[in-house]
Amino acid sequence: MGGFVRLRQYENSLCKGRLGSSLFCAPMMQPFCEQECSELEPLKLAMLLFEDFELLDVTGPLEILGRLPELFTITLIGCELKPISSVQGVSIMPSTPMLEESRVDLLMVPGGRGTRTLMNDEALIDWLMPTGLRRRLSPLCTGAYLLAKAHLLDGYRATTNKRALEWAQEVAPNVIFEPRARWVKDRDRWTSSGVAAEIDMTLTLVAHLAGESQAQEVASVIEYKWDDDPDHDPFAKDDSRKGLQSSPAIVTAFRSRLKPNHQEYEVIAEDLERLARTQPGLRFFKTYQA
Repeated sequence: MGGFVRLRQYENSLCKGRLGSSLFCAPMMQPFCEQECSELEPLKLAMLLFEDFELLDVTGPLEILGRLPELFTITLIGCELKPISSVQGVSIMPSTPMLEESRVDLLMVPGGRGTRTLMNDEALIDWLMPTGLRRRLSPLCTGAYLLAKAHLLDGYRATTNKRALEWAQEVAPNVIFEPRARWVKDRDRWTSSGVAAEIDMTLTLVAHLAGESQAQEVASVIEYKWDDDPDHDPFAKDDSRKGLQSSPAIVTAFRSRLKPNHQEYEVIAEDLERLARTQPGLRFFKTYQA
């Protein structure tokens, strides 16, 4: 989660002195990570609600993040300020109208039948574009459609519900959809696949920001067996790996063209290796030949 912070003066808001982890520490903060940190405000998390959202896409992540009030404050944003019905018929009342919410550190967008209708909602897409560009994003399941429509996933690796993957590739050709991934983290975008996958992704988000022990503790409290491997995807189609024979050679070729001291060498190399495992060779080459 699919998934985080608004660009503050520094990216790290969870230092070792506070939560036992120096993960995600910006260079300006590194000298202080071994020391006690001053108290920082929790990250403001906003979950977008719309008619025909997928219930577990909302309640799954909030079950986890709501147990960490010292890390997150939660706001439910509605396209309208009225009870909003899920696909399952359960309604949730948002706390804030969409157009009145501006300060968000982490924006989560669930999936559900309603996403296809909202792709033509100009007011929502216009709100997502300036909001998303300044924040970390986590579309859940088919919520990726909305961020793709707002061009917030262009050039990013992503995933979505397997049953809608081919359609997503057609409507969002500038997104690098991975057919075999439980969830995908690409820079400040986290995306998840099927409905239950965001639970694993959200726990991984907690581990990324606060340390693995914090995520394990939450998983233990809710008696959930957390799978932290994004590539363990038992629901991917059996043919999703076809056409990969040339990918290792492409990886080798691109590695040879990169200078090891290039500032993005490790990031690019990691992306190449992951794509070699998940993307058809021809598409992989087209993605990275520039």
